[in-house]
Formats: sequence, structure tokens, C-alpha cells
Amino acid sequence: MIWRLAWVETRWRFVASLVGMLAVGLAMLAPYPQVVEASRAAAQKSGVALQVMSFHAYAWGWWFSTSFALVWILCACLLCAGGVAREARAGTILYTLSLPMPRSRLLWLRGAVLTAELAAIALAGCAVAPLAAVFMGQSYPLGEALLFGTSVLLGGLGLIGLAVLISTVRVPGWLQVGLCVFAVLAVSGVAGAFVHELSPYTPLRVMSAWAFVENGRLPYAGWLASAAVAAALLLVARARLQRCDF
Repeated sequence: MIWRLAWVETRWRFVASLVGMLAVGLAMLAPYPQVVEASRAAAQKSGVALQVMSFHAYAWGWWFSTSFALVWILCACLLCAGGVAREARAGTILYTLSLPMPRSRLLWLRGAVLTAELAAIALAGCAVAPLAAVFMGQSYPLGEALLFGTSVLLGGLGLIGLAVLISTVRVPGWLQVGLCVFAVLAVSGVAGAFVHELSPYTPLRVMSAWAFVENGRLPYAGWLASAAVAAALLLVARARLQRCDF
């Protein structure tokens, strides 16, 4: 019952996020043939041999390095807005809380639905490169694309935990989205600028699997840190929901 309520609440935002992810990804990768032609024209005009950028390098620079993670963050924040705080504002919270289940299960089930939706969006985002490559007569390794999608999801678990926590606070939905985006970007920016040792573990770098591109290592430490942050925030959200008097 609760999982269906969570799905009904988020289904149109999920569809919009899925379509948005595909549209942005294709828009970022579609100009590759024009980039190649422009490079060749410049080489012929200057008489200097220029190495044409491969589709693999182009997909990393324009999509997987940062843009994919940023779009996923926006989708996650959009999906996670609402929750019990929204129901409290709409006046339906008493019905939901009267269902024969503990409040903690209400929170876990909603978090599971959101995670499944965000996993589907991450899968769509990582599939953009192999699909676009086919239509351009290029190729992109499916395994590597799936790795980037997995890294976005695992590296973003902390964001899911934060969003679920914020959904227990009675603030407008637009403010919930703003707080989530600000938190992720602030942590990435501040840690990367002032604590150089923490830069590889900031959310954006972990989600984009920079360590894999730079030295071939998977960001296991970053994934574990993200999961630990998510678990801690969900426990705080559970405690807060247990104390809330709607």
C-alpha cells in the first residue's frame, strides 16, 4: 500500500526526470559529428595534422565527467521533494499514519521506491552514450557506461538519505529541492577548494568515478562513505518522524 502511494505521488515527476535525463544526454552527445568535421576543416585550413577527438573521449568530457551526475542530482531532488511533509500540508497525513504499520516502515518503503526510480534514471543516463554511438557509427563500451551509472547511484545514496530527511521537515517542496542541491554542491565545492585530501571523496567526483578514469581504480571508499552518510541520515529521519506530532 505505502509503496503504491509513493509511486502515485512521484510517477509524473519520475517520467519527467527520465525524459529529461535522456533529452539532456542526447543533446550533449549529438554535436559530436559536427565537432569532428570542424576539427578536420581546421586541420586542412592550417595544414597542421590534428588528432580528432574520439567519441569515447568526447562522451567522458561532455557527459560522464560532470553533466550526468549534475542532471541526476536535479532529478533526485525533484523526486524526493514531498513525503510526509507534503501530506501534512495537504491534510492527508493522518490517513497515512493510521495505516497498520510503524512509521519507520513508511519511511523505508518510500526510500526504497525513490531509490528504484533513481536507479532507472541512472540506467537511462548511462545508456545514452552507447545508444548515441550506434546512430553515429561509433562505439562505446556498455560495461564502462554501466559502471558510470552504478557510480552515480552509489555515490548519490547520501543525497537520497538527505532528501528523505528533508521530506520530514514541513517546508515547501521547492525549498526541499533547493536545500538538497545546495548541500551537495556546497560539500563538493568547499571540500575540493579547502581540503585537497578530501577532493577525491566529494560527491560529484565519486558519482562521476573520476578515480576510475585517472588511475583505473573504482571509488569504493567514496561509495562506502556515501552509503554510511545515507544510513546515518535515514536514522535521523526515522527518529524525527517518530517524534513528529502531525
